[in-house]
Amino acid sequence: MLRFNTLLAEAGIDPADVQLVRHQDARSPRGMSPYALWRGRRDDFERYQSLQTRDVFSTPGLIAAFVVPPNGETLFAGVYAVSSVTRNAAPERCPLHGTEFAPGSINVYALQSMEALSSLRGLLTIEWGEGARAWVQRAQNQNKPVIELRRRFEEPPFPGPLAFRARSDALDLLPLSWATTLSAIGGVYLLVSDATGKQYVGSATGEEGFWSRWQAYARDGHGGNYLLRTQAAAPFWISILETAPSSATRADVIAAEQRWKDKLGSRAHGLNAN
Repeated sequence: MLRFNTLLAEAGIDPADVQLVRHQDARSPRGMSPYALWRGRRDDFERYQSLQTRDVFSTPGLIAAFVVPPNGETLFAGVYAVSSVTRNAAPERCPLHGTEFAPGSINVYALQSMEALSSLRGLLTIEWGEGARAWVQRAQNQNKPVIELRRRFEEPPFPGPLAFRARSDALDLLPLSWATTLSAIGGVYLLVSDATGKQYVGSATGEEGFWSRWQAYARDGHGGNYLLRTQAAAPFWISILETAPSSATRADVIAAEQRWKDKLGSRAHGLNAN
């Protein structure tokens, strides 16, 4: 069985110098995971990785970073050199959670992406083992088995309309194949304010389906809706209530939208004005 330390050694890296780091933040909002940042906003991922509340990385040293996609596997993200650590001199904002850190309150590691094993990024998965909570481990003590080495990077499959849920400020992090699927279907959707929990029921009837309609919320936070404009600047959770068949007319979709407004009481207690 091929093991990760063998790959490190073949790349000229002593496993004794390496910490294995598995980024899976259970506190992060769905759609704003370390994996999503790594895939869609690499600079933000690397900044997120460099900010640590505890002294976790050896300096100097190396880390082999892994991220966890929605299917739970442990996917190789790259090798980084750790040269130093300091306390933040200026305020810092976590790219994942949005948490603000006052000066002097968090460790900032100087990390440099390395070319070693770069051809395996996004292609290699390992068996992390039972110690999922131990997200930083010594490679020399944990010779992880390689589960799979793929020929090309594969996005997680679309979960289906009823299981789909994402934040309006993280739509750009969704896989391209998901955007394609959401562009091909329309119907009735639900927005839930992350700040207040208030609901808004809307419909998508255009040629580019849900995806085109939701881009308006990603751009300005309200999509032109009067009551949404009155909300605090906070993202919305987006989900799909009902998809429209290809035979449905615009009137059919609007009628379905009205039914959902009645069911959820989004006029009296939510953000629908009509």
